[in-house]
Amino acid sequence: MTSLKSKPNPWKDIILFSLTTIPLFSVYYVGTVYKSVPPIEMVLKGFTNTGYLLIGFSLLLGSLAKFWNFFDKFLHYRKQLGIVGFIYILIHGFIGTIIYILPNPAILWTNYWAIALGVSGLYILFICYAISEIVVIQKLGPKNWRRLMRYLSYTAFILGTIHIYLAKLPVWQNYINSEIVFPPLSLIVFSFGLVVLLFRFYVFIYDALHLGHNTVKAVIAKN
Repeated sequence: MTSLKSKPNPWKDIILFSLTTIPLFSVYYVGTVYKSVPPIEMVLKGFTNTGYLLIGFSLLLGSLAKFWNFFDKFLHYRKQLGIVGFIYILIHGFIGTIIYILPNPAILWTNYWAIALGVSGLYILFICYAISEIVVIQKLGPKNWRRLMRYLSYTAFILGTIHIYLAKLPVWQNYINSEIVFPPLSLIVFSFGLVVLLFRFYVFIYDALHLGHNTVKAVIAKN
């Protein structure tokens, strides 16, 4: 009798993966701040950084698969990575407002640009989530939809990366001036974000040069 092999469930796989990174990030955060941390803040850091990580992976996979066939088998995870990451970042925005901004509204003005860019990035991620339905894809056409999603998702990711930089720069400066060995969690995920963006920039340059090379070849062939 032939055994039936169950198909992988991308949603299940991504959620299970996040259930390992959330507690890992939470514990790492507590271990590097060297102060008492409320449980809700501890868990929130796990969700926040996992959400950013998942969205970064969603963007990075396409670039990696362009050069290495090994990553092709992971491309079908991009939608789930993006949506679950968005939900975690949404939790970050909602809970963060409750525990940080409502008790101290002055944070809105002292961190105006960081908060404004973060909210803008979150709104763009919501747009990405809203147009991820098959009806929208059919209406726009797969090619136009992919292009739109790429522009929107990278814009949101850039805004989120700048948000982290503005919000956490004082923490990083304190770390550099201290004798603490392990870097802040925010600095680690920020560095990951830079890798994602730099690799995408490399792909852009590569495609531009490749297109130019093919254009020159086509012109020569016609002549």
